[in-house]
Amino acid sequence: DFVKGHYIPTISKFIIKELKPMAPAGAIFSSVVEMSKYLQLELNGGKLNNGEQFISEENLLYRRKPQTELNGTLGGDHYALGWITHKHKGLEHVK
Repeated sequence: DFVKGHYIPTISKFIIKELKPMAPAGAIFSSVVEMSKYLQLELNGGKLNNGEQFISEENLLYRRKPQTELNGTLGGDHYALGWITHKHKGLEHVK
């Protein structure tokens, strides 16, 4: 079933056809299960649930380094390799 992260070609073809012009999230399509695993990887400093280091924490954090300032934003928002970063009162926010 698609919600559980299983690939169903007919649904995927429909989604790609209908949503491709909008290209959400850089045209990445995912399930809730896949996104929760991704979020766990982020929160675990690059480690999988079994404790294996999948990506170094240094590389994980590098992706959050501000790359491009976003024009027209208050407070200095930046694009950072898939993230939007913002500093507020000395704390870095990632969204």
